Amino acid sequence: MVNKYYHFLLTINNQSAIHISLAVQSHIYIYILYYVCLCIHRCQKQFSQYVCPRCNLKYCSLGCYKDLGHADCTESFYRDSVTAEIQSRNDTEQSKQKMLQLLQRFEEENKNSLDGEDEDDEDEDEDKDDLAQRLGDLNIETADAGQLWNKLSSQERDDFEMMLKQLENEDTAWSSLELRPYEPWWEINQSLVQEIGQDNVAQENTSTKSKQSGAPEVPKVPSYSRLIGSDKAPNPAVMWTMLHTGMTYCYLMRHCMGDLNDGNVLDTLDTLEHLSRSVLFSTDPPPFSREMDVVVDLVEQILSLDSRDSKKNKKDPKRRSQLMVLCLSDGLRLLEANHMVRALGGLWQFLKDLSSIKSMDKIQKRRVALAVRKVYFHIAATDYIITRDSQSGRITLLKQALLTAQEKIRSDDRAFEREYSAAIAARQHSTATKQVKIIEL
Repeated sequence: MVNKYYHFLLTINNQSAIHISLAVQSHIYIYILYYVCLCIHRCQKQFSQYVCPRCNLKYCSLGCYKDLGHADCTESFYRDSVTAEIQSRNDTEQSKQKMLQLLQRFEEENKNSLDGEDEDDEDEDEDKDDLAQRLGDLNIETADAGQLWNKLSSQERDDFEMMLKQLENEDTAWSSLELRPYEPWWEINQSLVQEIGQDNVAQENTSTKSKQSGAPEVPKVPSYSRLIGSDKAPNPAVMWTMLHTGMTYCYLMRHCMGDLNDGNVLDTLDTLEHLSRSVLFSTDPPPFSREMDVVVDLVEQILSLDSRDSKKNKKDPKRRSQLMVLCLSDGLRLLEANHMVRALGGLWQFLKDLSSIKSMDKIQKRRVALAVRKVYFHIAATDYIITRDSQSGRITLLKQALLTAQEKIRSDDRAFEREYSAAIAARQHSTATKQVKIIEL
């Protein structure tokens, strides 16, 4: 609207027949603004119909009255109106004092809470900085657990031990830590097979995929015939020790969350010695004649390891069958996807790296050296058996036996669940019947 009137003035000024002075034009322009909306830069649509009670400026609507350009006037108006309303009330002196005390208490609580939050934040920051300084000279990835423990304060040690006790006593305590779930590399659906004759680009892509999944590199497989100095096929018992070693590797990887070198490697070695005491760390012939002998032996070692570290798993009747199914599934996956050589190679590399640790005594070093040679032998024997499976059919028969054993365990578990549920229902019914008879008497 203002623009229209302003263009009208310019048109008049450009007329040669009519001459209006600049002073007259200014008065006309001010007169127009007086009747146009106050928030001229906001609406510019209609004439003003209202007048501000404080500054006497005209506006067209509530939206223009509340515009930011008029905020100083509106806020002071609201403040004065509220103050006048409060003063007009006939409240007693006692009620006024009570209201004043409530307001002061509210203000003090807000101030104290803000100060407390600031102090807590400052304390946490100081503790973090202090811990970072204490651990600054250590490499966390390679540091010994004893070195890290010595760097902690007495309060931090007590907090850590209390947390461990809670984890042992509470079933849901581990979930509160929000640990990342571990996905075994042998269960990831991607091709990790490195075929002979691939070009360099394909080999680099395969290596990149294996690193991303956490899978170990395929070792340089030795010739089985050259290793034993004969063309004879491996003894059938090698199938059972190969399966036991592969399953042991899988459980150890789950135990270490996918990194055998993470943490104290000597503790990992102790776990491995416990699990494979009848194969890699034994000089006696393996006591296996079928696939279930392998699974039962490994599961018994796992359960004894659990009972040694914690008493919690003794009370779980399903633990044994669950471990059997897990070991059978891992063994099947290694055989179906041709990952057995890769898994044995990862275990061989771990043991080989351990042999260079100076803190081990001579007896332990000899035991590790024996295990290194055994795993190296199994790599060559496994490759020999797999490459000739089309002729011998050993791997095919083993996979079928593992599938049958896995299905039998699951079927037995389902039957046990049905019988257990029926027994519980019968017991509850019997208890209810006895209670009714007692009431009747």
